[in-house]
Amino acid sequence: MTFKDAEPPQANDNSETSATSPEYSRPYVIYTIGIIFLVSIFNVVDRYILSVLAPSIQEDLALSDAQLGILLGPSFSVVHFAAVLPAAWLADRYARRSVVAAGLFVWSLMTTLGGAASGFWPLFMTRMGVGIGEAAGSPPSVALLSDTAPAEWRTRALSTITVGALVGVATGMVVGGYLGEHYSWRVALVAVGLPGLALALLVRFSFGSRLAQQFLKFHPSRQANTSLDSPLSVGLSAECASRTLRLQVATCGNPRSLTAPMGYPAQPSAELM
Repeated sequence: MTFKDAEPPQANDNSETSATSPEYSRPYVIYTIGIIFLVSIFNVVDRYILSVLAPSIQEDLALSDAQLGILLGPSFSVVHFAAVLPAAWLADRYARRSVVAAGLFVWSLMTTLGGAASGFWPLFMTRMGVGIGEAAGSPPSVALLSDTAPAEWRTRALSTITVGALVGVATGMVVGGYLGEHYSWRVALVAVGLPGLALALLVRFSFGSRLAQQFLKFHPSRQANTSLDSPLSVGLSAECASRTLRLQVATCGNPRSLTAPMGYPAQPSAELM
Protein backbone atom coordinates (compact mmCIF):
# COMPACT_ATOMS: atom_id res chain seq x y z
CA MET A 1 0.00 0.00 0.00
CA THR A 2 1.29 3.38 -0.95
CA PHE A 3 0.31 6.96 -0.29
CA LYS A 4 -1.67 8.61 -3.05
CA ASP A 5 -3.00 12.11 -3.32
CA ALA A 6 -4.34 11.74 -6.84
CA GLU A 7 -7.70 10.39 -7.86
CA PRO A 8 -8.28 6.74 -6.90
CA PRO A 9 -7.62 4.18 -9.61
CA GLN A 10 -10.51 2.72 -11.54
CA ALA A 11 -11.71 -0.58 -10.18
CA ASN A 12 -10.89 -3.61 -12.29
CA ASP A 13 -13.34 -6.44 -11.97
CA ASN A 14 -10.59 -8.91 -12.82
CA SER A 15 -8.23 -7.62 -10.16
CA GLU A 16 -8.39 -9.03 -6.65
CA THR A 17 -6.33 -6.10 -5.41
CA SER A 18 -8.84 -3.53 -6.58
CA ALA A 19 -11.57 -5.29 -4.64
CA THR A 20 -9.75 -5.59 -1.38
CA SER A 21 -6.99 -2.99 -1.11
CA PRO A 22 -7.81 0.53 0.08
CA GLU A 23 -5.28 3.27 -0.52
CA TYR A 24 -5.00 6.09 2.00
CA SER A 25 -3.30 9.43 1.65
CA ARG A 26 -0.46 10.46 3.94
CA PRO A 27 -2.60 13.03 5.85
CA TYR A 28 -5.30 10.44 6.53
CA VAL A 29 -2.80 7.88 7.81
CA ILE A 30 -1.16 10.47 10.09
CA TYR A 31 -4.59 11.56 11.33
CA THR A 32 -5.56 7.97 12.14
CA ILE A 33 -2.30 7.34 13.98
CA GLY A 34 -2.76 10.53 16.02
CA ILE A 35 -6.31 9.70 17.05
CA ILE A 36 -5.41 6.12 18.03
CA PHE A 37 -2.51 7.56 20.03
CA LEU A 38 -5.02 9.64 22.03
CA VAL A 39 -7.27 6.60 22.46
CA SER A 40 -4.31 4.67 23.90
CA ILE A 41 -3.63 7.48 26.37
CA PHE A 42 -7.21 7.51 27.65
CA ASN A 43 -7.23 3.72 27.73
CA VAL A 44 -4.55 3.78 30.42
CA VAL A 45 -5.42 7.05 32.21
CA ASP A 46 -8.88 5.79 33.16
CA ARG A 47 -7.40 2.47 34.23
CA TYR A 48 -4.71 3.72 36.59
CA ILE A 49 -6.02 7.01 37.93
CA LEU A 50 -7.83 5.23 40.75
CA SER A 51 -4.50 4.10 42.19
CA VAL A 52 -3.25 7.60 42.90
CA LEU A 53 -6.67 8.63 44.23
CA ALA A 54 -7.03 5.57 46.48
CA PRO A 55 -6.20 7.24 49.84
CA SER A 56 -8.73 10.02 49.29
CA ILE A 57 -11.39 7.57 48.12
CA GLN A 58 -10.83 5.27 51.09
CA GLU A 59 -11.14 8.14 53.54
CA ASP A 60 -14.17 9.73 51.89
CA LEU A 61 -16.16 6.52 51.44
CA ALA A 62 -14.94 4.86 54.66
CA LEU A 63 -13.69 1.79 52.81
CA SER A 64 -11.81 -1.07 54.39
CA ASP A 65 -8.46 -2.17 53.03
CA ALA A 66 -10.13 -5.26 51.56
CA GLN A 67 -12.73 -3.17 49.75
CA LEU A 68 -10.06 -0.84 48.39
CA GLY A 69 -8.06 -3.82 47.18
CA ILE A 70 -11.10 -5.15 45.31
CA LEU A 71 -11.66 -1.77 43.65
CA LEU A 72 -8.05 -1.54 42.54
CA GLY A 73 -7.84 -5.13 41.30
CA PRO A 74 -10.62 -7.65 40.58
CA SER A 75 -13.36 -5.09 39.89
CA PHE A 76 -11.47 -4.16 36.73
CA SER A 77 -9.15 -7.01 35.84
CA VAL A 78 -11.60 -9.93 36.00
CA VAL A 79 -14.22 -8.42 33.70
CA HIS A 80 -11.53 -6.97 31.46
CA PHE A 81 -10.03 -10.42 31.02
CA ALA A 82 -13.44 -11.89 30.20
CA ALA A 83 -14.37 -9.14 27.72
CA VAL A 84 -11.18 -8.93 25.61
CA LEU A 85 -11.91 -11.89 23.33
CA PRO A 86 -15.57 -10.95 22.68
CA ALA A 87 -14.42 -7.42 21.82
CA ALA A 88 -11.86 -8.80 19.37
CA TRP A 89 -14.54 -11.05 17.87
CA LEU A 90 -16.79 -8.03 17.29
CA ALA A 91 -13.92 -6.12 15.68
CA ASP A 92 -13.50 -8.94 13.15
CA ARG A 93 -17.13 -8.77 12.10
CA TYR A 94 -18.14 -5.13 12.35
CA ALA A 95 -16.57 -1.75 11.61
CA ARG A 96 -13.51 -1.48 13.83
CA ARG A 97 -13.92 2.24 14.28
CA SER A 98 -17.32 1.53 15.82
CA VAL A 99 -15.95 -1.08 18.22
CA VAL A 100 -13.16 1.23 19.37
CA ALA A 101 -15.55 4.18 19.68
CA ALA A 102 -18.11 2.16 21.64
CA GLY A 103 -15.48 0.87 24.06
CA LEU A 104 -14.02 4.35 24.54
CA PHE A 105 -17.47 5.81 25.16
CA VAL A 106 -18.31 3.11 27.73
CA TRP A 107 -15.11 3.35 29.74
CA SER A 108 -15.14 7.16 29.70
CA LEU A 109 -18.78 7.24 30.79
CA MET A 110 -18.12 4.78 33.61
CA THR A 111 -15.12 6.81 34.77
CA THR A 112 -17.24 9.96 34.82
CA LEU A 113 -20.04 8.24 36.73
CA GLY A 114 -17.47 6.99 39.23
CA GLY A 115 -17.09 10.59 40.36
CA ALA A 116 -20.66 10.46 41.65
CA ALA A 117 -20.30 7.15 43.53
CA SER A 118 -21.67 7.26 47.07
CA GLY A 119 -20.17 4.03 48.35
CA PHE A 120 -18.33 0.83 47.61
CA TRP A 121 -20.87 -0.88 45.37
CA PRO A 122 -21.59 2.04 43.02
CA LEU A 123 -17.86 2.57 42.54
CA PHE A 124 -17.38 -1.17 42.10
CA MET A 125 -19.94 -1.23 39.29
CA THR A 126 -18.34 1.70 37.48
CA ARG A 127 -14.93 0.03 37.65
CA MET A 128 -16.45 -3.07 36.10
CA GLY A 129 -17.80 -0.87 33.32
CA VAL A 130 -14.34 0.58 32.76
CA GLY A 131 -12.93 -2.93 32.46
CA ILE A 132 -15.54 -3.94 29.89
CA GLY A 133 -15.07 -0.79 27.83
CA GLU A 134 -11.29 -0.91 27.80
CA ALA A 135 -11.40 -4.46 26.43
CA ALA A 136 -12.37 -2.84 23.12
CA GLY A 137 -9.32 -0.56 23.19
CA SER A 138 -6.05 -2.17 22.15
CA PRO A 139 -6.89 -5.21 19.96
CA PRO A 140 -9.28 -3.40 17.58
CA SER A 141 -6.95 -0.38 17.52
CA VAL A 142 -4.07 -2.61 16.43
CA ALA A 143 -6.19 -4.04 13.63
CA LEU A 144 -7.45 -0.62 12.58
CA LEU A 145 -3.93 0.81 12.33
CA SER A 146 -2.78 -2.25 10.42
CA ASP A 147 -5.61 -1.73 7.95
CA THR A 148 -4.69 1.93 7.47
CA ALA A 149 -0.91 2.28 7.63
CA PRO A 150 1.15 1.17 4.61
CA ALA A 151 3.56 -1.71 5.11
CA GLU A 152 6.59 0.54 5.42
CA TRP A 153 4.89 2.52 8.22
CA ARG A 154 3.14 -0.28 10.04
CA THR A 155 5.62 -1.02 12.83
CA ARG A 156 6.04 2.66 13.64
CA ALA A 157 2.29 3.17 13.54
CA LEU A 158 1.71 0.30 15.96
CA SER A 159 4.38 1.61 18.30
CA THR A 160 2.17 4.62 19.00
CA ILE A 161 -0.15 2.34 20.97
CA THR A 162 2.69 1.40 23.33
CA VAL A 163 3.91 4.99 23.55
CA GLY A 164 0.36 6.17 24.20
CA ALA A 165 0.01 3.68 27.05
CA LEU A 166 3.20 4.96 28.68
CA VAL A 167 2.07 8.56 28.29
CA GLY A 168 -1.27 7.52 29.77
CA VAL A 169 0.35 6.09 32.91
CA ALA A 170 2.28 9.31 33.49
CA THR A 171 -0.73 11.49 32.69
CA GLY A 172 -3.01 9.55 35.00
CA MET A 173 -0.61 9.83 37.90
CA VAL A 174 0.18 13.52 37.41
CA VAL A 175 -3.31 14.74 36.56
CA GLY A 176 -4.97 12.49 39.11
CA GLY A 177 -2.56 13.57 41.84
CA TYR A 178 -2.91 17.27 41.07
CA LEU A 179 -6.71 17.30 40.83
CA GLY A 180 -7.07 15.03 43.82
CA GLU A 181 -4.92 17.29 45.96
CA HIS A 182 -6.31 20.66 44.88
CA TYR A 183 -9.94 19.70 44.24
CA SER A 184 -11.19 16.17 45.00
CA TRP A 185 -11.03 12.64 43.70
CA ARG A 186 -14.51 13.11 42.24
CA VAL A 187 -13.39 16.07 40.14
CA ALA A 188 -10.40 14.07 38.95
CA LEU A 189 -12.54 11.20 37.67
CA VAL A 190 -14.95 13.52 35.89
CA ALA A 191 -12.08 15.55 34.39
CA VAL A 192 -10.48 12.53 32.72
CA GLY A 193 -13.78 10.89 31.77
CA LEU A 194 -15.56 13.67 29.90
CA PRO A 195 -12.90 14.28 27.20
CA GLY A 196 -13.04 10.59 26.33
CA LEU A 197 -16.72 10.90 25.42
CA ALA A 198 -15.92 13.58 22.85
CA LEU A 199 -13.01 11.54 21.49
CA ALA A 200 -15.30 8.53 21.05
CA LEU A 201 -17.60 10.54 18.79
CA LEU A 202 -14.59 11.74 16.79
CA VAL A 203 -13.40 8.17 16.26
CA ARG A 204 -16.81 6.96 15.16
CA PHE A 205 -17.75 9.75 12.79
CA SER A 206 -14.43 10.92 11.33
CA PHE A 207 -12.75 7.67 10.32
CA GLY A 208 -13.75 6.94 6.73
CA SER A 209 -16.25 9.81 6.69
CA ARG A 210 -16.96 12.53 4.14
CA LEU A 211 -14.92 14.87 6.33
CA ALA A 212 -11.89 12.64 5.90
CA GLN A 213 -12.49 12.31 2.17
CA GLN A 214 -12.74 16.06 1.69
CA PHE A 215 -10.04 17.42 3.97
CA LEU A 216 -7.61 14.52 4.30
CA LYS A 217 -7.79 13.24 0.72
CA PHE A 218 -9.02 9.80 1.72
CA HIS A 219 -8.99 7.60 -1.40
CA PRO A 220 -10.04 3.98 -0.98
CA SER A 221 -9.57 2.03 -4.17
CA ARG A 222 -13.22 1.13 -3.96
CA GLN A 223 -16.20 2.58 -2.16
CA ALA A 224 -15.90 1.86 1.56
CA ASN A 225 -18.92 0.62 3.45
CA THR A 226 -19.85 3.60 5.65
CA SER A 227 -23.10 2.27 7.09
CA LEU A 228 -23.33 1.86 10.84
CA ASP A 229 -21.53 -1.31 11.76
CA SER A 230 -22.24 -3.15 8.48
CA PRO A 231 -21.09 -6.78 8.77
CA LEU A 232 -18.71 -8.37 6.32
CA SER A 233 -20.23 -10.13 3.38
CA VAL A 234 -20.50 -13.88 3.63
CA GLY A 235 -17.96 -14.20 0.82
CA LEU A 236 -15.01 -13.02 2.93
CA SER A 237 -12.79 -15.87 3.99
CA ALA A 238 -12.82 -17.27 7.52
CA GLU A 239 -9.09 -16.59 7.68
CA CYS A 240 -9.66 -12.85 7.27
CA ALA A 241 -12.65 -12.86 9.61
CA SER A 242 -10.69 -14.32 12.50
CA ARG A 243 -7.45 -12.38 12.36
CA THR A 244 -7.96 -9.95 15.26
CA LEU A 245 -9.06 -12.80 17.51
CA ARG A 246 -5.98 -14.80 16.57
CA LEU A 247 -3.74 -11.85 17.20
CA GLN A 248 -5.12 -11.34 20.69
CA VAL A 249 -4.82 -15.02 21.68
CA ALA A 250 -1.47 -15.80 20.10
CA THR A 251 0.51 -12.64 20.58
CA CYS A 252 -1.14 -10.44 23.23
CA GLY A 253 -0.61 -7.44 20.99
CA ASN A 254 2.83 -8.23 19.50
CA PRO A 255 3.00 -6.08 16.34
CA ARG A 256 5.26 -8.57 14.58
CA SER A 257 2.28 -10.91 14.25
CA LEU A 258 0.59 -8.48 11.87
CA THR A 259 2.74 -9.51 8.94
CA ALA A 260 2.77 -12.47 6.60
CA PRO A 261 3.72 -15.22 9.10
CA MET A 262 0.28 -14.86 10.70
CA GLY A 263 -1.46 -14.71 7.35
CA TYR A 264 -2.35 -11.05 7.79
CA PRO A 265 -3.04 -9.48 4.37
CA ALA A 266 -0.82 -6.53 3.52
CA GLN A 267 -3.75 -4.47 2.21
CA PRO A 268 -7.07 -5.35 3.92
CA SER A 269 -10.57 -4.49 2.82
CA ALA A 270 -11.99 -1.04 3.43
CA GLU A 271 -15.19 -2.58 4.77
CA LEU A 272 -13.71 -3.11 8.24
CA MET A 273 -12.70 0.52 8.61
